[in-house]
Amino acid sequence: MDHQLDEICEKDLNLLLDTSLIMRNNNQYKSTEYGIAMAAYYIKFGSMKIIMLIKQKARVSGIVWRSFHPYSATTRVTNIP
Repeated sequence: MDHQLDEICEKDLNLLLDTSLIMRNNNQYKSTEYGIAMAAYYIKFGSMKIIMLIKQKARVSGIVWRSFHPYSATTRVTNIP
């Protein structure tokens, strides 16, 4: 049981590291600004990954649209208003 829990935690920590939601320094983990925002506003991991792909000067309408249509394979993130 402990081994399975360790594997789950390690997998999830690596996902957070890979998406820059946390950073590691000398085996200590710390949230990035994106990770803090995700936690503060209760944003789901999948939604946060999408938000982080949107170009920096995206309008709120573009962010909201993309958040509610995350699985649209025909829409490129760079084309969102």
